[in-house]
Amino acid sequence: MMIPLSFAAKGEKEIIKANKLYSEGEFREALKVYSEALALNPNSDVINFNRATALYKTGNYREAGAGFTNVLITDNPKLQAKATYNIGNSKYKQGELKESTDLTQAISLYTEALNYYRRAIELDEEDRDAKYNYEFVKRKLKTLKEKTKHMPKPRQKEQPQPEAKEKPQKQQEPEKGEAPREQDERPQPVLERDEMSEQEARMLLEGQEEKEIGEVITEKSKRPYPEVLKHW
Repeated sequence: MMIPLSFAAKGEKEIIKANKLYSEGEFREALKVYSEALALNPNSDVINFNRATALYKTGNYREAGAGFTNVLITDNPKLQAKATYNIGNSKYKQGELKESTDLTQAISLYTEALNYYRRAIELDEEDRDAKYNYEFVKRKLKTLKEKTKHMPKPRQKEQPQPEAKEKPQKQQEPEKGEAPREQDERPQPVLERDEMSEQEARMLLEGQEEKEIGEVITEKSKRPYPEVLKHW
């Protein structure tokens, strides 16, 4: 009689292969194999975490954040803290991509990142990386919010002047019981806000570099956090 594969072991072969691909820098191939493993064991915290990490490495920050969110229900407090920290990183990277085109949306995403860093600190008070990122994003938000105060306000499109007409006749008085006719009060169309230049919109600190997951936003710390998890 064949012994059925235990639930905990489902996808183990796939995740070992995916971890190897990930360690070799083959993030897209690793992502495919992590997805195969997740199909076999969709409730695995380890597979969900590793797949989200691979998504981040391929630049898919929105899906990465959603993947890390799936890990938040874990019973492992350390893994929950790591997932929370990485959601903050994912939100930050999304905000970075929006900064040159939609500053308002970028500020919203940075605010979400800040909240996740705060939560990560609550889960792990010794996490100096989360504390550093929290202060970094907090300062950045303050700068961007100050910048929005000096942005030009939306301008209204000038309405064409009516052509000269003959002397208008005396307006007919409404009959008794009839409501007077009101003027057309449709809102005037407005121009869209002018886009800011890339130099104006990007408020990154001098010397700032693109950061990968597993690193804080600054160069202060070099610890590889978080790493892809093992499954054996």
